[in-house]
Amino acid sequence: MTMIVGFLIAFSHFNSYASPNTVEKFPFKILKDDENFYYKVTTLKKQKDLIIDKDDIFDEQYWETFMPDEGKFSYVNQNSNNKRYLRAATESLVLLGIVSTYYWGTRTAAADFHYDASFDTLKKKFSGEAILFDEDPIGTNSIPGHALAGSYYYLIARNHNLSRIESFLWSFALSSIFEFFIEFQEVASINDFVTTPVAGSAIGEVMYQFGRYFRCSKNKKALGYKIMAAIMDPIALVNSWLWDDVHYTFTNEEICHYTHNQNEFSIFNGVSAGYHENINRFNIGVILGFYGKLYLIPYYGEALNIRGFFYDTVLTEMALEVIAADQGVDSLRFFAKTVWAAYHRQTTARDSQGNATGYSFLVGLASAFEHTQYRTGEFEDWIGAVHVLGPSMELTFFHKDGYSRISLDIFGDFAMVRSFAFDKYKKNHSLNGIKSVLSTENYYYAYGVNINPRIDIKYGSYRLLFSYKYAHYDSFEGREFIKASNDFHLIDKEEEYGFTLARRIDFFDSTFFQRHPIWVETEIRRIARSGFIADDKVAHDGGNTWLLLRFRMTL
Repeated sequence: MTMIVGFLIAFSHFNSYASPNTVEKFPFKILKDDENFYYKVTTLKKQKDLIIDKDDIFDEQYWETFMPDEGKFSYVNQNSNNKRYLRAATESLVLLGIVSTYYWGTRTAAADFHYDASFDTLKKKFSGEAILFDEDPIGTNSIPGHALAGSYYYLIARNHNLSRIESFLWSFALSSIFEFFIEFQEVASINDFVTTPVAGSAIGEVMYQFGRYFRCSKNKKALGYKIMAAIMDPIALVNSWLWDDVHYTFTNEEICHYTHNQNEFSIFNGVSAGYHENINRFNIGVILGFYGKLYLIPYYGEALNIRGFFYDTVLTEMALEVIAADQGVDSLRFFAKTVWAAYHRQTTARDSQGNATGYSFLVGLASAFEHTQYRTGEFEDWIGAVHVLGPSMELTFFHKDGYSRISLDIFGDFAMVRSFAFDKYKKNHSLNGIKSVLSTENYYYAYGVNINPRIDIKYGSYRLLFSYKYAHYDSFEGREFIKASNDFHLIDKEEEYGFTLARRIDFFDSTFFQRHPIWVETEIRRIARSGFIADDKVAHDGGNTWLLLRFRMTL
């Protein structure tokens, strides 16, 4: 709960700079206005604390007239009069009604009914006595369960023009209704109060921004773009069916532009060879997935000098990778990150060939959600981590042949961790009196830190990526319905190393491959894991190494 309050205070601070007639930017130029859907489109206006200059001198006319048309951005006025609270409430109640019907109709959670149906149960929940950690499976508490549910709650509010803080509160409110009233006979889950709104907001904002990106792109009529738009933001599609005055896409005459520095989205497939160190075994699999990143900063990577604070969403990022082997899914990786606000400084100029050269630096507050699950050969390992809040930094040097980028994320985490030492512990110890979620589901609830530095170098037809991730987790003790008499402390660590070398295939002359370049990538990835059960001094470590070959298509 402390992490939620901290997140809410910081998030509220960055939204407090918006006036009642707040505006939300599109980082592209809209060529024609659609009054029904986008209300009023205006050219970019000055933001408080933002300076765009030449030689660090602000020029009023430079802002309005010097900028090339392709570099101008547009804003969509999100007037408070256009916030559709009633529609959002209607859709939310329908969704909760469907969930409630399934929940009580199937009674699949009957084993978790710890309380009777009485006012005394409700009293215990509101007093805090029944606000505890639950014992649900990891698929319910991580992905696709409460994290994805929270993103849909957030999208309902966001698509009806509610602000980011309002959408976060909306997700939190719906989660509370679910915990207190629909799951009436279960504990009100501490973990769900964190995962649903915090992870849901981070994921939901990414989906919201990418949904608009695919619906607004010049390739919006392509089947792949239509599919991705529906996957990213299904709520927007549903709204267009339900409400006559809500339009799903721009009109045929409209096109919106991102520069090549502002967007990156690709789909990929390939093969993998995995090595399980503890059992000395190789495993062959097939890879598929996607990766996307959007910079929502006006003029990012353009030949301009910019410095100032941006209080709207600055950056969104999402990745999904699945490796399937002969026994099913061998590895699953999901990641979504939103940088809610940031300070940005950019100093760039055009060289003799017209390329933007210089640097860009941004530092802001971000939230994210990450789920990693894979087979170790001994057992299935997973960590579902809510990266509650932390600094996100990027330093990019642009040059005529590409860029060199150094980035760093540091997060305070709430996580659901598969104890790496628990299988070893079970061989020689009784499970009587231990944490109930650990004994039944093999994981525990933890707090911790996640540090992720990366180096990304693109030079002509080549690309190099170096990444490292360090995560440390300590278990929460107490706050379970079944009190643990042997409530020992657990510690888990994860280190991940990655090196990728990519080469663009540039010998195809067709227009299709010029629009959608194909990259061949080779990656070496290693995850080193260790676990420690303190009271009984049981420790276990090990690692998995993958050699990945991917073919990546840029959309």
